[in-house]
Parts: sequence; structure tokens; C-alpha cells
Amino acid sequence: MSKENQGRLLAAGALAALLFAMPASAQEGSAVISGQVTAEGGRPLTGATVQVVELNAGVLVNEAGRYTLLIPAARVNGQTVTVRARFIGYQAQSRTIALTAGTHAQDFTLVIDPTRLSEVVVTGVTGETERQKVPFTVARVDSADMPVQAVNPLSQLQGKVPGANIAATSGRPGVAPSVILRGPTSLNGQGRGQEPLYIVDGIILGSSIADINPADIESVEVVKGAAASSLYGSRAAAGVIQITTKKGRSGSDGISTTARAEYGLNNIEGNFGIARNMPFLLDETGTRFCVLDSYGTNSVCSRTIDYRAEQARINNTPGDFAAGPPSFPVDPGAVTSGNILRRAFVSGTYPGKTYDAVKQLVDPKPVSINDISVAGRYGQTTFRTSAGYTQQGGAIQGLKGYNRVNARMNLDHQINNQWSLSANSYFSRSDQDGSNQEEGGQGFFRLTRTPAIVDITQRDQFGRLYIRTNLGSGGVQNENPLYSFENVQRQDLRYRFLGGATLKYAPLDWLDAEGNFSIDRLNLNYRQFSNKNYRTTNSSPATNNGNIFNGAANTQSVNSSAQVTARRQLLSWMNSRFNVRASYEGIDLDQRQFQGNQLRVGSVTSGSNATNIQSIFSAVQATRQVSLSGNTFFDMFDRYTVDLLVREDGNSRFGKEQRFQTYGRGSAAWLVAREPWFPTSAISQFTVRASVGSAGNTPPFVAQYETYSIGAGGTLSPVTQGNPNLKPEVATEVELGTDIELLNRYGLTLTYAKSDTRNQILPVPRSVVTGFPQIWQNAGTLQNKTWEAALTLPLITGGGDWGWTSRFTYSRNRAIVSKLDVVPFFIGTDLQGTGTLFKVAQGERFGTFYGHQFVTSCSQLPSNFQSQCGGNGSAFQKNDEGYIVWVGQGNNAGMGITDNLWNAVLPGGAAPWGAQLSWGMPMLVRDNCATGTCPAAVRPLGHSLPDYRAGMSHTVTWKKLSLYGLVDGAFGSRAYNQGRHWSYLDFLSHDVDQGGKSLQTAKPIGYYYRAGPADGAAGIGGFYDILGPNSRFVESTSYLKLREVSGSYHVGNYGPADFTVSVIGRNLKTWTRYTGFDPEVGAGATNSQSGSGLINAVDAFTFPQLRTVSFVISAGF
Repeated sequence: MSKENQGRLLAAGALAALLFAMPASAQEGSAVISGQVTAEGGRPLTGATVQVVELNAGVLVNEAGRYTLLIPAARVNGQTVTVRARFIGYQAQSRTIALTAGTHAQDFTLVIDPTRLSEVVVTGVTGETERQKVPFTVARVDSADMPVQAVNPLSQLQGKVPGANIAATSGRPGVAPSVILRGPTSLNGQGRGQEPLYIVDGIILGSSIADINPADIESVEVVKGAAASSLYGSRAAAGVIQITTKKGRSGSDGISTTARAEYGLNNIEGNFGIARNMPFLLDETGTRFCVLDSYGTNSVCSRTIDYRAEQARINNTPGDFAAGPPSFPVDPGAVTSGNILRRAFVSGTYPGKTYDAVKQLVDPKPVSINDISVAGRYGQTTFRTSAGYTQQGGAIQGLKGYNRVNARMNLDHQINNQWSLSANSYFSRSDQDGSNQEEGGQGFFRLTRTPAIVDITQRDQFGRLYIRTNLGSGGVQNENPLYSFENVQRQDLRYRFLGGATLKYAPLDWLDAEGNFSIDRLNLNYRQFSNKNYRTTNSSPATNNGNIFNGAANTQSVNSSAQVTARRQLLSWMNSRFNVRASYEGIDLDQRQFQGNQLRVGSVTSGSNATNIQSIFSAVQATRQVSLSGNTFFDMFDRYTVDLLVREDGNSRFGKEQRFQTYGRGSAAWLVAREPWFPTSAISQFTVRASVGSAGNTPPFVAQYETYSIGAGGTLSPVTQGNPNLKPEVATEVELGTDIELLNRYGLTLTYAKSDTRNQILPVPRSVVTGFPQIWQNAGTLQNKTWEAALTLPLITGGGDWGWTSRFTYSRNRAIVSKLDVVPFFIGTDLQGTGTLFKVAQGERFGTFYGHQFVTSCSQLPSNFQSQCGGNGSAFQKNDEGYIVWVGQGNNAGMGITDNLWNAVLPGGAAPWGAQLSWGMPMLVRDNCATGTCPAAVRPLGHSLPDYRAGMSHTVTWKKLSLYGLVDGAFGSRAYNQGRHWSYLDFLSHDVDQGGKSLQTAKPIGYYYRAGPADGAAGIGGFYDILGPNSRFVESTSYLKLREVSGSYHVGNYGPADFTVSVIGRNLKTWTRYTGFDPEVGAGATNSQSGSGLINAVDAFTFPQLRTVSFVISAGF
């Protein structure tokens, strides 16, 4: 062996000796702390932790409640240390001992902590602090509170944290839910969103949290407003969610292994109601469809076809597009007009077999979540490594869903008594498909245009799916919904790396310094390909000659910080903590994108294969931020706490004349129950707290800059005028709250918060003399008022085999535009027909839908017509659906067919608001005007954000059996059901289906179609109302959902392992009046003006929510 190699070997051996001390030498002069941890009544608290706080050494309690914690001799010098026992849901208990060589017996009996006020939190504060002494709200959810593991971390928080509005606005596998904490903080969140700041093990994330493996999570802490998030400055006005992952905490040398395997099925609970009947004419046999002949006579039913045979004829063509079908004499669709709207009814029965396209499209697929972890200690080093594989197949034919592999390594090393090092790293690779089907995507849109006679799984003689399954006129643009799922290849491939290291130096027992560096990098590659022979219903070369869409986006977030913390007992009755911190944050984005069509050859996905380049796009963004903060915390008489903080941020997104912004916080808490005079017989804990703080939202990247568009020949056109004085949005919040515990058993937490987010960043129109159409300015204030409550009821506790704990959450938020320095305006999404959904005006509740409203009460009519409105015999009456309609004096709303009244028309001169009416048709509410036809009024239709949210969970244990269930709901919210609305155009909604209705309640197709001549439309006054929202389709989305269910049985030791088996379910049952797939809907996200799918409550042909039932087996070795 060469000397060089010998030297390397010796160096490696020395390093190994340093990091992994030999167990034999560790025994000499070591200290052993052992004992038992039990609940009141003597029940062992399996899984509790016992820790020596000063040494950061800990151990888990075994099944018998016993523990043994070995402290190596190198760390034993007779010092005074604190031994603390903790278990989730119980009050921590601490003992002070002199740490000397030998054995130390310490038993602990823990009592229930319903409010969990003795928990230690780290979010929003500059050091570990018991919750009862934190003067603002920090919600904490531990791993034990999340027994139903989800694919992403946020789903596990639903219904558990009051004030956290979390909803999966898309059911596409792998997509994280949308989150708003308390209420929105930006009137325009375009390019920024309304999401909180996410932190994982001190790493500030620069991209989605969806890549994080929930199995690694130890706890989640949620800070919901600026009164608590001031510590995080310009990115924290919307709150903070911090995740702490599991670490190795074994007290003695050795390792432990845990494994978990889950397998189940995804399904879809809801359905989209498609009409089961038809308006087409059949021949006398009732088996063949009447069509127009080709001789121009157009006599009804002079020619007939067999629907199936005609489908085969037009789809079996060898080319890239289908042949044309014949025309039907009655064929309602987008161009229908005239008397057919009064005479045709969707009431005929299809001949032969019928189908449900939704059920055909749904294909339950497996969900599989598998994780393994190894944790342990060697000498002064503790570690935990884990690996996982997740597959969420979804429930849609033609798609593969979401797949993720991930690995994590957390390492803590005590270098000596003064220096310690912590490092963590995480890598994941995931791929998913279906993003091209989101929000107006091809398949779900066309699903609503599929007649019941259509079998979407039919294939032609070449093995291809039928492209044109709908023979009606609407079938030209509404091809087989399954075709795009099967034939458009889409893949989003994500590579995610998180890494961080913290070096801590504690030269004195009251002083420590800490340096941190972390990085979060996401490499996203997306590819979409349709082949050269992609079929269409008619000749469309841009499509059927193929399409290539490729891109890559790399995002990197780098963060570093240095801080010094001093903890001193200034007086006998005053403990203090002082912290000074400096930090640097950098976020970089590099994106490139290509799209082309007209492929030269098939099956080649390279961009050079496209003969027509549609677009080439690239973007580079760089954001830099520096900050300096100082914090003081005083604990006086063990019952008064005061927290003061100031932070200064410099950010490159601020205008160049406004580069710095100051934030601050002042908070106090009073532990009233610790006063000597307070009677504690009934009220065992009583804390009041108050906090005032500020935090910010940064402007969009482009907002401060002067921007131009580049036209043909390189011509520059002004787009946005630059603003060097642009400031961040600053949220100032006042939070008041109390924590009450009764009889050492029942816990109640109440919080009220009021925030004003000033300097709202809005695009403001400019005068033409400036040469620019708009400028980003600070121009308004958004106010939020929130009430939150959490109630914990341990119904059965103590000794015995039974346990039962119930928890309840409640939150209520109102977001109001309290100041607006520009004229009122409308916002929405970039989807068709949704650009002006919500009105932004001073005094208006944010997220209020505006649109046309149909008359449902006589009081809505002009005053001179109200006397003609009422019961039987009145000219205007309420029909069976609750709408006021014109029926004529002496008639009623059920006489349309029997008395041939559907053809009647009321001239505008005799009608309300001067607008011509058709008999029995719904009427639009209109503005009053002096003469002529008054325009349709635009009225508030409800709010996208709920009036309140509530959740309830129960955990019942009996011996080795544990049962858990969570029900949560949102109430008072509404959504625009665009899918239902647009299906009226082709008369395929179940609403239009007259099957089973009587002569008195059946309605012609015009009742559901376009507005009438009074509004310049081709209809006779129906609900379709072109593209805008109206009161018919802005529906209530109040719901109650059985969110999570779990049944677990602890099998115990079997061979070398300790086994537990479980059956779990998620989203099992929803109770709602909403007519779409699921009431949790939304569109647009950060690309929309509002910045959140929770605000953009639009059901725009997206993935339905998934229902999951799984079997789980877990083992510990």
C-alpha cells in the first residue's frame, strides 16, 4: 500500500474515532438515567421522550413505559442539568439533577394537558418557548395528531388548525391544496399568491411544499398573522407554516428501524349530472334517428339513420379527422334560435343502451405509500435517515398520476461541550401528468358535452378511439373526452433538493452564537406531445399534424443567517433572552420554453421536428434580501412575559427609492392562574395575551420596472411605467387571546385578530400622455377581522383501558376593502368568461361575486308591477323552481303545455323595465331607467370565502385498539359552477332533462338557453346568459366532509418486530347541496389576479377530488 493511501486510511480512521466513539470506552465514567414514564393511574406512556435539555440527549420510552438514557463520560462533569419528560397531549415534567457518574433513577407521572400549553414552540420566537408563555398564537400539530398520512403535508392539517383555510381546489394527483391563513392579505396576488411562508428545518422554501414527504414530519407549527410573524419580515404577512422533521434521539449507542407500507384505491365520490333523455326525433319504430335528406326538401324524417352505424361510418375513415355526420331536423346547440326554443323538450328516450361518460372515464387506481427509516446514535452523533416511495394513481383513464421517490438524512453532532453541528438534507424526484387537463382542459370540458347514447370507449377498425362520438352539431368542437387523456402525452418531472447546516457555539451557559446556511433547489422539466396523426373531428392541421411543448424552470433559494442569543437572570424574579440576527436571502429563477407544431415526422419529440415555431420564451429573475433583527423576551415572576422585536429588511423588489422597510412587534402575556390570589380549584390555567406586530408582502418581480412588449420587426410598445417609489405591502395586526383550562382537564383557546394590510400593490391605469397604459402603485388597504376557537375535551382519561378525547375548532373571517385609492374595478382569472368575477371597491367584502340576478321575489320588480305579482291568477307568479315568471292574468305557471302558452310574448312596452318577455321564462333583475329597455343589473351574488369553518375530531382508545375520525366543513361560501353553466349551451345538463316531469313542470329548451332580444341575444330569455356568472350558477358550496378516518390495532411484538395494522380513509363522504363534483373548487392560483384558488372559486372543468381507502402495516425493529 502506498504511503499516500496509508495516510488517507489513518485520517479516515481518526475521523471515525472522533465521530463514533467505541461503546466500551463510553461506559467508563458515564451517567445512566433510567426510570418509568406513566400517566395518572399508572398507564405506561409508550413513545414518550425523556431528554437532558442542556445536552440535547434524549430517548424514547418503550412499551412498558421504561427508559434508559446513557450519557457518555466526556459529557459528565457534575454539572446541573434538567431532565424533562414529554408526551403529546400531556404536561411536560422536569427534574433538576447533578449529572455525575453512576446511575440516576427518575420516574415521571404526567397529567393531561388539554390546551398543550406546556409544549415548546420555535416558530415566531427566537428560542424554544413554552406555549403558555408565548404572547401570541402559535398552533402546533404533532405527528400523533396526523394518523391519516397524506401524499402532501398540507392535507394533514385540514380541519385541525382554527383559522387555516386549506382546501384541495384540484383533485389532480400530487397537487398541494391552496392555503390562506386567517384571510387574504393582497388585493392583487398575481405572481405572488396568498400562501404563507413555508419553512422546513430552518430552510425557507422557494417552491411548492408538495415535494415534502409527510412521513418525515415530527411537528408542524402555524403562525397565522403579522402579530406573530414579524420575525420573518417582508415575506410573512400571510403567515408562516414551519415543519420540523424527525431526528435521531436514541439515548444509547445503537439504531432503531421503522417501516410503513400503505396500499389502497383512489376513487371519485361525486358525479356530473348529464341528461339521460334527448330532444332528437325518432322514426315510427323508435329505433332510428330522423335526419335531413340531401335533396334540399328537408322534410322531417324522410331519411333515418342508425346511431351506432353512423358513428362507425364517420370514425372509420383512415385519415386524421372524422367524416361529417348528417344533419338532424331538431339539433339544439350553440346556434339554435327561433321557435324551436319554445317547442323542443329534452324528454325523448334514447334507443338501445345508454352510458354514463363520467363512470366510463373514472378508473380507480392504486395509492401506495412506502417508507423506511433508520435512527440512532453513535458516540456524540445522532442521526435519522429515511427513504420513501409514493404512488398516487388517481382515478382517470389514460393518466398515470403522481409518483415520488425521496430520501432524507438528518444529522446532529456534539463536537464538544461548546460546539455542535446539525445538518439535514432531502432529495425527491417526482413525475406527474394531467396538467394540460386542468382548468378548462380538454377532457373534462368535453365530458359535459357527451350525450348518454355515447360510449366513449368505442374504437374504430384501426384500434383508435372514436374521435367524434357526438353526432349532433356540438360534436364538431366536443370530441370524445377520453381521446385527449389517452393521446396527449404530458409529463412534469421535478427534482428537488433541500440542504441546510447549523453550527452552534456556546462558550458560556448563558450565551450562544449560531450560523446557518441552507439551499432549496427545484429543477422542473415539462414536456407535452401530441403525435403527427393526432385525430380531430374535422380538418385542423395545427392539431392533427402534431404539437410539441417543452420547457424547463429552475428555481433556487439560498438563505444564510448568523445570530447571537443571551439568556440571563437579570433579577431574582426576571429571566430574559436577547437575540440579534442578520440574514441573507436570494431567490433565482431561470425558465425556458418552446412550442411548435406541424411535425415533419411522427413520434419524434425533439423541437427541431416542428416546422412551425409558435413561441420561444425565456425568463431570468433574481431577488435579493438582507435583514437585521433584534428581539428581547422577559419572563417575570414566572407569570408575566413581554416580547419586543424590530426587524429591518432591504429587498431588491422594492422601488429603488424605497429599498428598506422596518417591521416590529410588541407582545405581552399574563398567566393569571399563577397569581397567589387566583382560585385554581376550578380554573387550573388562565392566560391572557396581546400582541401588535407587522410583516410584509413583496411586490411582483416586474412591478418596479419599466416594461415593453416586442412586436413584429422588433417594434417596442410600452406596457408598464416603472415606479421607483413602490413599497411593500405592510400588514399590521392586533391579536388578543386567552387560554383557559378547567379542572386540569378541559381546554379552551380563544383568539381575536384584526389586521390592516396597507400599501396594496395594484396595477393602476395611466393617462395616455404618459405613453404607458398602467403603473404598479401602492393604492389601498385590505382589512381582516378573525375569530378563532379551539376546544379540547378529554372525556375519558386516567387509568383503565379506555380513552376518549374530542377536539373542536372554529374560525370566522371577514376580509373588507377598507380603503381604495383608485376607482372600483373587477378581477378574476385568465380563463374564458371569468376575468371580471369579483368587484374590488371600498367597503366591499373581498371575494364577492358580481353578475346578473334572476327575479325570485315580487319585491324585486319595479314598484308599478309589484301589485301584478303574487299567487294564482296574477300576471307574474313563482314557478316550481322558485323564479318569478310572466304567465298572464288569470293563468298559472303550469299551463304552458296544456294551454299552448309557451309561444306567448309580452311586448316590452307592457313588461317590467321595458324588456320583452316570453311566457314562463326567467327574468333578469334590471337597473331602473327612464325610457327604453333597461340594462341588466350587475348585483352581488355571494362570497367565495366562507363565513366560517368548523372541525370536529374524536380519538377513542381501548387497550390496543385506536379509532379516530375527523369531520370538517366550510359554511356560507359560493362558487361559480362554470361546468354546469356551459353545459346548458348544448342542452346536456341534467337540469335540462325533462324526464319524469309532469305536463305542468316540463320546460322547453329555451328556458335554459340564451337571453332574449332585450339583451341582444338569440334566445328567448333563459339561464345561459352567454359566458358571465349569474345567480343560477353561483351556487352554495357549504359542505360537511368526513375528512379522515383511521382504525389501528397494535399487534405487538411478533418475532423481531413490533407491528401495528390500520385501515384509513380520506374524503370518504361529503354532505352538500353543490351540484358539481365537489364543493372544494377553485381556479387560477398564482397566475390569477387574486392569487389563490380559494378566492377564485370557479369550477372550470378540473380534476374531481379523490376519495381514498387504504390498508396500512407498520413495524418497528
